[in-house]
Amino acid sequence: MRTDGRKQVKGKLIQLPEGTVTVLKESEPMMVLVGQKLLVERMDSGFWAPVLLSIEGKLYQFGAQKLKDLISPENLVASDHVRDREGEKVGAPPECDVEYYTVAPVMRTGYDLTQLQYCNRRAYERLKSTSVRQGDILIADSGVAGIGRLCFVSFKPSELSCTGHLFVLRPKNIDGRFLTVFLHSKYGQAQIHRR
Repeated sequence: MRTDGRKQVKGKLIQLPEGTVTVLKESEPMMVLVGQKLLVERMDSGFWAPVLLSIEGKLYQFGAQKLKDLISPENLVASDHVRDREGEKVGAPPECDVEYYTVAPVMRTGYDLTQLQYCNRRAYERLKSTSVRQGDILIADSGVAGIGRLCFVSFKPSELSCTGHLFVLRPKNIDGRFLTVFLHSKYGQAQIHRR
């Protein structure tokens, strides 16, 4: 008899993609009797943490969505940067009065506004498609250990803003905070880094 509140699954039949199996060991990773089949690499939660089987079943009632349905090309703004050779520059107000979001201040907990830079209007005219909005997710595309670093924009940026070396992701059909949590996970990072 268990005292930790979990249901015992050892010895019970459960349904997996391979078919109905018998649970032999419910520790992590869970061992199941599948007949004479070879062991295969698995990512389902029931294999690695059997206690999650009951929770996972409850989550399916809310309907899972594919990542590609939450992130589409029209919701991802390509990265660019200020170009000196075109008369664009980064500097201080009043000459440079457009918020310019870059990779260095991107932190897991948000954007470090104490490191916010500014660029001139000439740069903004070319980069205005990268304008930052509240609810966006900024994803680094360069820098030492920077690729894939990301943060959620929880504040309201200025009407005049643009980015340098940051993709701007505008989530649809999902709260960007939840998507940010997933993209910070090893599975989310694997999606960002795959080419």
